[in-house]
Amino acid sequence: MKKILTSEQMRMCDTLTIESGVMSSRLMEKAAKAVAEVAVSSFDPTRTLAVCGGGNNGGDGVLTALLLSRAGYSCDIYFVGDRDR
Repeated sequence: MKKILTSEQMRMCDTLTIESGVMSSRLMEKAAKAVAEVAVSSFDPTRTLAVCGGGNNGGDGVLTALLLSRAGYSCDIYFVGDRDR
């Protein structure tokens, strides 16, 4: 896999985007939609397990699973880490 941005650079992109007026929930929605589209077009997501932590990326995973579920795929979510986050 070729890295385009480091995690710190991506965090800065997110921060700048949010500061420009884009809601963080909109970023999450766009990320989840993109991941779901790749899953459907590149794999067979008939049965999907989303392994999600408590941070923002975990939220992306939960929303991706929700989108796949609404599209008729069987999705399970496994939470790891601090559940309160």
